[in-house]
Amino acid sequence: MRKTIEIKTLIEYVNAFNLTSEDYMQDERQGKNEMLEMVLHQTGNYNGFRYLATNELFSEAMKPGIREQLFDGTWNFEDTDSTRVIYF
Repeated sequence: MRKTIEIKTLIEYVNAFNLTSEDYMQDERQGKNEMLEMVLHQTGNYNGFRYLATNELFSEAMKPGIREQLFDGTWNFEDTDSTRVIYF
């Protein structure tokens, strides 16, 4: 019986969940993100993340991780969800 899992598989699972899960599942996304980050750091595989933009989500009703860049060069985090991320 196999007792290991590929890091890539774990990253793909969490990324897909963050992309497709409903807004009310924010606590579950947070837990999965924290677990994945711990595994990535402990195995030396952490390569950062980025926030999911509005146009990447399956529904316009979902809160994105980040909105468009503002005219002054800053990013718009108004009415966003910090758990909407993709890990590298």
